[in-house]
Amino acid sequence: MKIRATQVVAIPTAVALAATGVILAASPSFATWTAPGTPGQSTVDGSNTGQQQGYWSDFSGGVSARPYVQTLTRTDGATVTSLITGGTASAPSTNAGDVTAVVSPVNLCGPTGDAASGSCYTTPNRVSVVLGVDQGGTDGTDLAQATTPVTSDTVFDMVIQLNSLGAPLRWTWGNAELQHWSTSGLGTAGASIHVRFRPSITPGVDNEPFGCSATPITSCDIPQADGSYLGANLLLSLDDTLDPELTGAAFFSQGAVLGYLTPGHDRSHPSLDMQIASAHLNSDGGAQTGRLQALLPAAALERIYGVLPADATTLFRIARSGDSGTQGTPTYTEWTAGSQGSDGLLVDVPGITFSAPTYVTTSTNAKPSVSLSVASKGTGKKKRVVSRTLTVKTPNACKPAKKGKPKKAACVTSVYLLGNSRVSSSYTTLISKKTPKATNYPLKFSATRLAKGAKVIVVIKQGSKTLSTGLVSVTK
Repeated sequence: MKIRATQVVAIPTAVALAATGVILAASPSFATWTAPGTPGQSTVDGSNTGQQQGYWSDFSGGVSARPYVQTLTRTDGATVTSLITGGTASAPSTNAGDVTAVVSPVNLCGPTGDAASGSCYTTPNRVSVVLGVDQGGTDGTDLAQATTPVTSDTVFDMVIQLNSLGAPLRWTWGNAELQHWSTSGLGTAGASIHVRFRPSITPGVDNEPFGCSATPITSCDIPQADGSYLGANLLLSLDDTLDPELTGAAFFSQGAVLGYLTPGHDRSHPSLDMQIASAHLNSDGGAQTGRLQALLPAAALERIYGVLPADATTLFRIARSGDSGTQGTPTYTEWTAGSQGSDGLLVDVPGITFSAPTYVTTSTNAKPSVSLSVASKGTGKKKRVVSRTLTVKTPNACKPAKKGKPKKAACVTSVYLLGNSRVSSSYTTLISKKTPKATNYPLKFSATRLAKGAKVIVVIKQGSKTLSTGLVSVTK
């Protein structure tokens, strides 16, 4: 399924609006505002009879193909409570007041929908996972209303099996505070997501402007929220027009009603654009502020930016565009599989004001100057490449200090061979050696060790400082 990067996708159904945090409340009064309910899983697994937007039974793959929550737990202090165990592609059994999860299709054509009009699709291009409270047929989106009330300190731990429909997962947006993110089997029907998070105080909006729930967010102007609730949800994008390297990318926001990752980038100047939208003011009249957490997976760092995760914290920046406002100081933290579930870079922006800013993440690394040459033997049909040489230009910082100046720290040049997977990090060290002081120096490899079509990252460091790093494709 190909979705054009510039296509505006409306999200008109109550299920989808609740999933993205764009809430339509039954009562517009500030004093009596309550977060609305969303249809329960049993309802969403049926057909949305007579409607343009569909439920799972309106999808040709049916309920059996949809993603599902396999396990869900909540931790309150020292108390761990299991909410879903051994979940399958069917509605979990719950009692009134229980916290549960609802998995819904987004932008799927219903019984009266027409894919040709561009307002819906025969296969959903998004899937929402909303935590809710069983209210008997519907699930309330305010988790504080559970029999055992959820607080902002409650930690949820959830494993989602993506199933056959979720195989082309690219990015995920979450309305929550991200603590752990890991993926397994990406690109296959056995893929899964393991995520740990805290719920977020979320603004509720009655009759939000259309532009705030369109993707990309073309316009959004919400003067003031009508209320707030304690919620948590995920939106899984199945738009496979994005680079496979972005598979597993995740960004989470707090205080926002919608998040969206803008597809596409220029390979020569790669960037990721993340949009979030919310009201200017909260329901009390104070400035609505939020937070953005963006996890760039190792595969994206390596194959798009030519940066190893361990070097990434000093080589990236995030900047606001498209909307006036302010934010706090961003931080850049290396994530590792052992500590946070994934290798990658977490970019964290606090204190964001709204209505719909775009945050552009780019690398600031200087790229090494590298040329490729080959040596061959034989002639005609017997001609074969026997070796390949990467000739690297010595950075000025690595050249000998001028007479009378302090001696410079030695530089080291390393070449890392990337593995074949485009959705996970895998590389081996081809060479790591002291950088010669000559203007240009060759690094020679046998043709079998460095084959045509391979991709390598060349890194030059002086002590702990990364002078340059970049991706080199072996084209001959």
